[in-house]
Amino acid sequence: MIEVISIQPENNAQYQLMKSLPSYVLIVIAMLSSTSIFAQLVPPSMVPDGVYGSQPISPDSAKYHDGSLETICGKVTGTHVGITGVMMLNFGAPFPDNSFTAVIFTDDAPKFKNVEEYKGKTICVIGRIKTYKGKPEIVLKETSQLREQ
Repeated sequence: MIEVISIQPENNAQYQLMKSLPSYVLIVIAMLSSTSIFAQLVPPSMVPDGVYGSQPISPDSAKYHDGSLETICGKVTGTHVGITGVMMLNFGAPFPDNSFTAVIFTDDAPKFKNVEEYKGKTICVIGRIKTYKGKPEIVLKETSQLREQ
């Protein structure tokens, strides 16, 4: 026979604390991870201004923000469309001396204008900065991640 043992707290306040503890733990965990979860699940078009960093950062300083969600604003100094259709907007200097790149993969290219139209213009791109071959980049999947100034 299995006997169920019930442990009774010494007073009602202790019981209430023990009962609500899991909720507090969940709230703390949610608060600590909300930024990363929010950033992964919500597309930039649905994010209010300022959530991706309080101020835009320059293309030259993007290398210091690897893994962060940021807004990068600067002049497009060069563009390129690869043979597979991957489009690149280079910032800071023309390739190979560029300091930052916004990348649009082939599947998402039809959503965007021809990259040549951005050459010489100041634009802002929004997204998670990743380092590829030693240089920072943001992959653009939606037009809402790019805006002209």
